[in-house]
Amino acid sequence: MINYGTILGAIVPIFLVIGAGALARFLRLLPHEAEQPFTRLNLTLLYPCLVFSYTLNNPALTSTASLFGAPTLGFAVTVGCMFVAFLVARSLGLDTAAQRTFAFVVGVNNYGYIPIPISTLFFDDATTGVLLLYGVGAEAAIWTLGVLLLSGEIHLGQLRKLINPPVICLAIAVALNVTHLSHHLPGPLKDTFRLLGGTAIPFGLLLIGGVFFELTHQINWLAKPQAPLIGLLLRLGVFPVALLVLAAFLPEHLREVRRVLILQAAMPCGIFPIVITKYYRGDTALALRVVLITTLAGVFLIPLWLTAGLHLFELD
Repeated sequence: MINYGTILGAIVPIFLVIGAGALARFLRLLPHEAEQPFTRLNLTLLYPCLVFSYTLNNPALTSTASLFGAPTLGFAVTVGCMFVAFLVARSLGLDTAAQRTFAFVVGVNNYGYIPIPISTLFFDDATTGVLLLYGVGAEAAIWTLGVLLLSGEIHLGQLRKLINPPVICLAIAVALNVTHLSHHLPGPLKDTFRLLGGTAIPFGLLLIGGVFFELTHQINWLAKPQAPLIGLLLRLGVFPVALLVLAAFLPEHLREVRRVLILQAAMPCGIFPIVITKYYRGDTALALRVVLITTLAGVFLIPLWLTAGLHLFELD
């Protein structure tokens, strides 16, 4: 039986690895100069191998409902959360840049480095593969309406960001599954994908910890104090209820998609939106504080919402 204590014990190491990344940055074991090449290595080699390891021969990725439903949900949920967050931001007395930043950051939850290891621990490869599909929809929302919200301008060139190595590998894996060619891939090649892909999450978490450590020295923690707290209330209070209600309306045969929604209901704000906020000259300090407070609170609230979702739908 999966309970709060079981989930808490399973996710604490995820956050400890982030802390290890911060310590590595402090000790100069992970210097700032290494951040960009290490990130490129992760996104162009390790993470694509992770995608292959969880999508090749994945039966859930041959279902039309999953192939189209998961990314559609990822897009719709992300856009819906950003819209609600923007309405709330307008009532907080923030300046325009802070309103846009608040809506963007609070609207995007973590769909990668935290939920993927949780999915592999408590679910199966089919669910993790569908989670990766969900992330494609979330990224589409980020680079279209999200960038429009954050910058106030349409940046068609940013659509190129949707064509990245993980998405390309996901498309290749789906094509191989549909044509049944994935069954003919050599076993050693699949083992290589699994071995390299297994390093993507811990490596990425270390990099996230390093980014957190560096940025914490650049912000005023007392500025706009109500915004991070309201962001926490929305991201890990209101939105989880809404996503669990949405999961209740999904048909039972979409088991993996429902599990993904339960996972996403429990997630704090995504971390990459901090980088996007900085690039488009939003309120980076506010973005960092919102992400940090939801991430830290997530240590205790992720098990709460995940336990509630699993028990509610009897998926544990």
